[in-house]
Amino acid sequence: MIIKHYQNVNPGWFHDELVAAGIGVTYLGHDAEEGERVAQNVEVWFEDGTDMAEADRIFAEVQAHGDAERPEPPPVDPPVTPPGGSLPEGNYTWADKSEFLEGLMDGLGVNPNE
Repeated sequence: MIIKHYQNVNPGWFHDELVAAGIGVTYLGHDAEEGERVAQNVEVWFEDGTDMAEADRIFAEVQAHGDAERPEPPPVDPPVTPPGGSLPEGNYTWADKSEFLEGLMDGLGVNPNE
């Protein structure tokens, strides 16, 4: 285990970026008060063999944002592909989707009422 101390960084943002980069974090502790974005002191326990140069690069990148609010990624709906293909392109209402699914189930010989 590798234990390292960092200062003046948003611990949540830092943690999320480390994990997104595939860096194994065993523990992350900090002294930020409730509602504060930046912690004066952050202690991170890394798995043995962690690329510390990459961890330090991520720290510097997150620290450069100061106390800025972390941008939220846009929500992404997972694509739903029906068996045998995909929905044709277009804007659908729930009624359109229901009709499509009913036709699909009929084509597959599925009766949802059974």
